[in-house]
Amino acid sequence: SSLHDETPVKPRRVMSDSDDDWAVPDEGTFARVDAKAVAAKADAEREKAFEAKTKAAEMQAKVQAEIEDVAARAKAEALRQYERDSRPMILVDLTVLSKGAIHNKFDKCGVNDVDAKSAMQREVERSFTEYANNATLVAAGTVRPCSQGVYRAALATLREEVPGHFWAAIFPPPCTLDRKP
Repeated sequence: SSLHDETPVKPRRVMSDSDDDWAVPDEGTFARVDAKAVAAKADAEREKAFEAKTKAAEMQAKVQAEIEDVAARAKAEALRQYERDSRPMILVDLTVLSKGAIHNKFDKCGVNDVDAKSAMQREVERSFTEYANNATLVAAGTVRPCSQGVYRAALATLREEVPGHFWAAIFPPPCTLDRKP
C-alpha cells in the first residue's frame, strides 16, 4: 500500500499559554478541565506520598528499636553466660581420694560403686573451699581448678588421659557463689 491510500490524520490544534485550562483529548476534541479537581488530586497524591513516607519512617524506627532491643538482650545474655562460664569449680580424681575403691576401669564414663561415689562427691562439695585450696592435692593433680564454661571438655580429656580413674566435676555450694572475694 502507498502513503496516499491511508486515512488522513486530523492535525492537533495548538493552544496558546493563555488557554491552559483546556485539554486536548486524543480524539482531537476540546474538553473543559476542572482546575480545582486537578489541584485537589495533586494535593491528595502529595498527602498520600507524605503519609507513605511517614509510615515508612515509623516502620524503620520500629525495626531499629527492635534491632536495638534484640542486641541489648543478646548482650545481656552473653554477659550472663560469661559470668556463668567463669564461675570456679574443681575436677577431682575420686579414684585417688578413695585409694582405688572408686574407679571406672570398665567404662570411662561409668563408675563401679555409685553409692560410694555419691557419698564422696557430697563430702567434697561440702568442703569445696578446703579441697580447692589444698596445695598438696592441686600439686599432685588430684584436684584441678577449672571454670564452669570449659569443664565438660576438660573432664572428657582427663578421662581419656587417665584411664581407669573416675573424675568428678565438683561445683561450689550456691552460698559461696553469692559472696564476692
